[in-house]
Amino acid sequence: MKSKLIKGFAIFAMILAASCSKNEENINTTTAPDIDAISKVAELSSNYINENQNLQAKPPKWLQVAAADIGAFFTAISNGDKFGEVIGAASAASAEKHLELNPIMASTSNDGGNINDINSNEVNAYDNYGEWHYRTIENVIKEGTNYATDGAFDNSKYYRATTQFLIENRVASERDFETFSLEDANERLAYDKELFNKYGLLGSLEFQNRQGRVKENVYKVLSSYFKVVENTYDIKRFVSYSLEVEKTISYSRMNEVEKKQILGVMATARYGFQYWNSIYN
Repeated sequence: MKSKLIKGFAIFAMILAASCSKNEENINTTTAPDIDAISKVAELSSNYINENQNLQAKPPKWLQVAAADIGAFFTAISNGDKFGEVIGAASAASAEKHLELNPIMASTSNDGGNINDINSNEVNAYDNYGEWHYRTIENVIKEGTNYATDGAFDNSKYYRATTQFLIENRVASERDFETFSLEDANERLAYDKELFNKYGLLGSLEFQNRQGRVKENVYKVLSSYFKVVENTYDIKRFVSYSLEVEKTISYSRMNEVEKKQILGVMATARYGFQYWNSIYN
């Protein structure tokens, strides 16, 4: 495992280098720490976790699916990938984890989840990341043969179904995927899987911060947010919490690159918690 992880990190380092070259200006853009916003998010998060301690509940089974998805999405969006690349690459992580926990889905059809019933957040300028992330997943997992071969997750099928769906719905163009091939998608998925399995969601953020890939505002806000993600049992409470945090970031002094990374992650988490809860319940 250790050798595979090192290899995975080495492969992904090349992806990061390529990403840096085509997105250098955006990735290097930063602002001074927004102490007010960081403190507000930390306070909201601490209050949420303290209230949770009074609940006699176990984490939902699907939390691993949602967390794997959030981690993969953060990796993609923090590297400055195009909209279609971010959605296509990151959503594969949750589809694979979903199939891992529910192998029966590989050979069955289902009605999908509640994506059409999830309310958008107009305050969050990057809410569409969460929406189309889960519309993409919904499109694929309704039919096991769309993303599984012989009972195992098949990223080549998932990649084809995902890119076709995004292009047909004019969410992305064929040109968007010219620099993000199936090979790239496979390497990204392998890296995300290794990173999540070794460190978990919060640990993955810590690892990437040590690699210098996370700006201070993003790191501090998501550190608080991810602690809540890993300690959530009540979906309605989490949605209310996330909406409040998203509002705080939307009206903060952070620059647009930082807001995009943070708010894109939060939109994905908010949609994801509601979506997977409907699938598993």
